Amino acid sequence: MAYPDFLERSSFYLQHDYSVVPYKNVFHFFLCLFNYGPHRVIFTTSGIPKSIVSLYFLNVDYKANPSDGWAWHEAINRVSPVTEHEIQQSKDRFNDYCNSLPIFETSLVLGTGPSLAKVRNLLDLDCYKIACNTIVKDLDLWMKLKLHFLVAGDAIYHFGHNQYATSFRRDLKKCLSLYPVAFVYPALYHPFIKREFSEFEACLYPVPTGASDQLNNNLRINFTLPALGNVLNLLLLPIATTLAKNIYLLGFDGRAPDDKLFWSNSNDHSYTEYISDIQKKHPVFFDYFIDNKNPFKYVNTVHGDALDNNMTLLESKGYTFTVISPSHTATMQKRYKAIFAI
Repeated sequence: MAYPDFLERSSFYLQHDYSVVPYKNVFHFFLCLFNYGPHRVIFTTSGIPKSIVSLYFLNVDYKANPSDGWAWHEAINRVSPVTEHEIQQSKDRFNDYCNSLPIFETSLVLGTGPSLAKVRNLLDLDCYKIACNTIVKDLDLWMKLKLHFLVAGDAIYHFGHNQYATSFRRDLKKCLSLYPVAFVYPALYHPFIKREFSEFEACLYPVPTGASDQLNNNLRINFTLPALGNVLNLLLLPIATTLAKNIYLLGFDGRAPDDKLFWSNSNDHSYTEYISDIQKKHPVFFDYFIDNKNPFKYVNTVHGDALDNNMTLLESKGYTFTVISPSHTATMQKRYKAIFAI
């Protein structure tokens, strides 16, 4: 069987809201197409015209579609969509939460690069503290850092069925139970997250993704995320610039020439031991985003000219971005200043 785990994946994402309809030949496929629905996922696209797949199906063919993880969450949304009321509630609670925070002049934005370890020298810094995803692996740091916001935004790394994602969610629950913070994420994942994190409902802040490719620096008014890739563009910077005009960034070391995959992460703050499981379950995801002929393809796409232009635009409006540890990424390194002895 070409896709032996289709029942496992269906059960994980859709629980009991699915049925499996195998087709025998092309004629039978089209017969099934018009007899079943209205929400359809397709496991194998082999031999089926792409136009038919894109028009009638959510494509979870992980051997052909690099975005199969996102297709599963779209399928959940078709079965149990996010409501306007839920988004309005999230916006109201977001504004109330921001109003409850102390007033600082600076936001500290934390990535998961090896330099994140230096944040232990900044625990007493008066600032808004915003971190991304797998920092939850380090419970000791979580308790000492006392974050204000945690964000996550990747369908595969954070909200998938692989060992990396399940480890992240396990540790996130542990962290939220000991020190709750605002957990902000794209509304696409809300039907899944509210199901799995029901005991942490007060911490959940889904935000819809808009159509703009410019960084949104005021989520309190325009409660939408920019249509940009990578957690820095999508979530971290919009929150940081909503709160303050002076932004420090740490843990964005970039991709060194000898790095593998996307870039190096801190072993203490990411589940590197489970990357192989992601590669096994989503093989073309890596083939697509990390081209062997152009290993910097993803970095240049998400942290290249588009990010630099967005940051430059905000700088013209009075924002400052200071990267406080050296980076291999040009957009970051041009903003590097050794302002702390870390």
